[in-house]
Amino acid sequence: MDIEGAEYAAIGDMVESRVEVRQILVEFHHGHGGHTPRQTREAVWRLGAAGFRIFAISPTGREYSFLKSA
Repeated sequence: MDIEGAEYAAIGDMVESRVEVRQILVEFHHGHGGHTPRQTREAVWRLGAAGFRIFAISPTGREYSFLKSA
């Protein structure tokens, strides 16, 4: 998911709709366009609460890969 800052809203919509997603890679845009590291932490927390676990983070700390727990 590389949608230039819209990932925060998209994650919220995805979690709330309970659409079946098993794996996702998100490029977070904290520090750009007014998005904050706090928004990224909240998005990661929200995904974790929905059953997703981080399995990789890029060296830049912007791309996170998640798998949904069975």
